[in-house]
Amino acid sequence: MKISFLLLLFISFLIPGHAYSASVRAAKVVQFTGDVKWRKKVVLDKLMDRLSEEMGVDSLKIDTSYENVRINLFLSAEDWLKTGEESEVLLLLKDGSKLRISENSLFSVTSCIENSDASHSMVSYIRTGSVICNIKKIISKKGSFKLCTPTATCSIRGTVFETVVKSDGSSTIKVLEGVVDVSLVGHDFVIQVHENTQAKIEKGSKTIATSDIPLEEKKKLNKDAEKVITKEERATEKDVPKEDITEDIIDEITQGDTKPIKDEIPIEEIIELNPSPSSPDK
Repeated sequence: MKISFLLLLFISFLIPGHAYSASVRAAKVVQFTGDVKWRKKVVLDKLMDRLSEEMGVDSLKIDTSYENVRINLFLSAEDWLKTGEESEVLLLLKDGSKLRISENSLFSVTSCIENSDASHSMVSYIRTGSVICNIKKIISKKGSFKLCTPTATCSIRGTVFETVVKSDGSSTIKVLEGVVDVSLVGHDFVIQVHENTQAKIEKGSKTIATSDIPLEEKKKLNKDAEKVITKEERATEKDVPKEDITEDIIDEITQGDTKPIKDEIPIEEIIELNPSPSSPDK
């Protein structure tokens, strides 16, 4: 009973923060085709499972079912997206960056922190499938964008690249523009992957293999990337219109976030460390 009391006490402390953070707008669905599902944020699922077990009840279980996405749906940190066959979804981030999540993918924006200089630090996670990212150049020293897979971490300050994750967690990072810093999960060393180059990390491997992107794959990547790169971005700086076509959408995302986004208490401090933010498979 002592454990149950402590868990209940902790939950009562954490739930207000959980309710607040659920309204934080990390990304917006601006386009999708086919079967795309969304699951609301579940940070306390494992903790609640343990509490239910301890108390011998099922009523504390949290609903982790998926529902259909819709245009203009705002995603909070640790929401999950799941795409079916011949399906995809386009996300717009706060700074105007875009993510195109392809078919048969499991994806989550795991955290979104607003820094003191109004820049954002974002971490996203793709369990399986593929995502093409067009990340705006990050000028602020505090701003950052990371994309994690079961086997690799990609750090980006402004580039266009695709990440493909197989069912066993093996990852391939293909860089179309710019540079991506790639590291192995659990290791400190980092390699830079430049444009027209790809990095492959096999499951259980302690090395990162790099090579040029094959010509046919590069052609396909260029075509797929058209959905995240506008004609204005392809043009030279002098040809870019002064009015960004995404400004209105970005304003909608930031509107209402009057308070800085705060870090949540890491769930890992009270339960076992998970390989992903929260299981999307329950």
